[in-house]
Amino acid sequence: MKQLFTILILILLASASNAQEMLGIANSNYAGTNGLSLNPSSMVDSRLDLDINLITLGVSADNDYLFLSKDSLKFFGFKRIVDLVGDRGYLDKFSFDQEDKQFNAGVYATVRGPSAVFHIKKHWIGLTTQMRAAASLSSVAAPIAKFSYEEDGLKYDPLQNQLFEDTKFDIAAMLWSELGVSYGHEIYNKEKHYLKGGLTVKRLYGYGSAFIKNRGMSYNVQNDSVFTVYNPKVQYGHSFSENIEGTKYNDLINGRGWGFDFGLTYEFRPNYDDTRYEMDGQRIEDPNANHYKLKVGLSVFDIGKINFDKNAVFADFSDAKISYWPGYDTINFINTIDFDTTVSNYTYGNPTQSVKANKYSIGLPHALSLQADYNIWKGLYANLTWIQSIKTENVSVTAANLISVTPRYEFKWFEASLPISMYQYTAFRVGVAFRLGSLILGSDKFGSLLGLSNLGGMDIYMGLKFSLPRARVKDSDGDGVSDKRDKCITERGSWATLGCPDRDGDGILDRDDACPDVQGIAKFQGCPDTDGDGVQDKEDDCPLVAGLPQFRGCPDTDGDGIPDPEDSCATVPGIPEFNGCPDTDGDGIPDKDDECPTEKGLMQYKGCPDTDGDGLIDRLDSCPQVAGPASNHGCPIVEKVEKKEPVKVELTKEEEEVINKVFKNLEFETGKSVIRDVSFSALDDLSALLKKKPKFKLLIDGHTDNVGKAPYNLKLSQSRADAVKTYLSAKGVEESRLTAKGYGMTKPIASNKTPDGRQKNRRVEFTIVE
Repeated sequence: MKQLFTILILILLASASNAQEMLGIANSNYAGTNGLSLNPSSMVDSRLDLDINLITLGVSADNDYLFLSKDSLKFFGFKRIVDLVGDRGYLDKFSFDQEDKQFNAGVYATVRGPSAVFHIKKHWIGLTTQMRAAASLSSVAAPIAKFSYEEDGLKYDPLQNQLFEDTKFDIAAMLWSELGVSYGHEIYNKEKHYLKGGLTVKRLYGYGSAFIKNRGMSYNVQNDSVFTVYNPKVQYGHSFSENIEGTKYNDLINGRGWGFDFGLTYEFRPNYDDTRYEMDGQRIEDPNANHYKLKVGLSVFDIGKINFDKNAVFADFSDAKISYWPGYDTINFINTIDFDTTVSNYTYGNPTQSVKANKYSIGLPHALSLQADYNIWKGLYANLTWIQSIKTENVSVTAANLISVTPRYEFKWFEASLPISMYQYTAFRVGVAFRLGSLILGSDKFGSLLGLSNLGGMDIYMGLKFSLPRARVKDSDGDGVSDKRDKCITERGSWATLGCPDRDGDGILDRDDACPDVQGIAKFQGCPDTDGDGVQDKEDDCPLVAGLPQFRGCPDTDGDGIPDPEDSCATVPGIPEFNGCPDTDGDGIPDKDDECPTEKGLMQYKGCPDTDGDGLIDRLDSCPQVAGPASNHGCPIVEKVEKKEPVKVELTKEEEEVINKVFKNLEFETGKSVIRDVSFSALDDLSALLKKKPKFKLLIDGHTDNVGKAPYNLKLSQSRADAVKTYLSAKGVEESRLTAKGYGMTKPIASNKTPDGRQKNRRVEFTIVE
């Protein structure tokens, strides 16, 4: 134990040093256990599901007093550096000798043993073990630094016989181990904003320590072997006493204590939705993706102390008299008791007067840190880390102040970074670090070896770990349904079907679907019934039109028992004899071929009757009940009585327009002789014309088409002609001037075979005569 601690002290005095921060890897999203010491909240929502540190080694030394100029390092080579460091005169050439300047140095070594970071749902847990050694010099005045560095020590003539007043400095060194438990959890998570926190509690075990705490003294180096100290306010202690009261302590652990680290981290996530994906019916965060654009962390670490109460010596020289120590360089110390006794003897004249107690405390290297991490593009980041030592009046190992900017590129299995830092805000450093799979290798000061910066210290860290990067919820077939909920892990499906395929999207799994490529219904095992008639399409002769099962899914619109595809008259009930077409009058001629479908007729007359059998069908026979020649419109010939025929009057254009207007606008209620209101205006104009022309007489002739029976049509035409006569008479036209005659369907002016022809035949004609 003594030998190890002595080696650390020698390293400290021979090559001043700096705290070990591992800047190249500490801020990585894949840092795992190696990020806990800087900010415990870093493990929360990191890119690792599990991180197991097998071993990580790190050692660092730095100072702001001595250095090799980067110009002297132009020709890189280890032997070159060894030669330069060994040449004290060459080093002195590059030292700072300002009397008012204070210098700092530190050495730090760590061995991180088996450690792990894992999470259970939203709870992140870290278990860490590590051995640490640290030694620091702080606020060392330039003259003391010069005396300490010079090969001849107090023989350095330029500084002899001078009074140096109120000099202050601290020296502390400690070797200890830590068992840490860390806990982290998200504090706030809402869309763009994310806040997480972490706490580490460490049980500390101290193996060895030593310190000198100087809060002010004046001194004078009189010659090569004598110096005088005035009004010292100095305390010192160490844990290497071999026998204080006659008892020898061999315990390995000389002290115990507690330590704490605490950190908060805020992440700004402007594109939070882009880092989510569909799984099990909801959008969840993609653990593979970086979620933040900017991350800002604040932490305090190494808060705590170790109480040394075994093999410990604490001495206080605050009340010492003015004294001198002649021949200090010729004194040989056999052991620590010899050292304590000798110091007391020269200081007080009493071998034991300065030894005050057998216990003391040394604090951890307390520090405050701020980290800012900016995602430039994909895996490219820029990090800013600031570490400020927290100094107290208590004895503690001192952390170094530094600020660093670190560009890095990180990927799941590879990472490279370039930490650029300022030690104690004055000494420029350039480093490099790599992570390849489970291997970590880096240095925060490697650039000095390349001549990029002055060589005032060196560090190296390396590690071997096992990591499981966070992964998306396992979804073997990539269908957005996790394997633990997927009922068909090897086949792509959907959340609605719990991961089983349903190619046609009808909600019936392909394995149960008789028609897997066509949307269907459960009733028919996934086969479709497009028209919804209860007959599945593959058995439906009319799949697009709802029908009846007895007709294999085809409709029977008119309900005549003949399916529409076989029914020539699908909208009218008919009989099988005529393929579903009707024969209303039962004359053996289907209505569609029967020109008189409502009257039983003869085939030669296309279904129309010839009641009087004179060869002229009834609708063309003016005397259908009495046989007569066609030349006389089916009426018998009777003796003609000479009668003066009326003479048609030649009308003016305006008078013709009145007649045409009445003709075009005269309308009756369907099947009745009631004149519609729309006809009144034209009839009024006609009555006005007749009253203006008292000599005019008017013939009113009514006509119908051949639909219906002839007697009915004859009566209807007469009634409509009489209705017009009555209307005009009511308007003041003498009834004697009006003649109304109905002709029924005997005088067609167009074919009754077409709707247009029948419409033309349904008319009332007006003729002006004298």
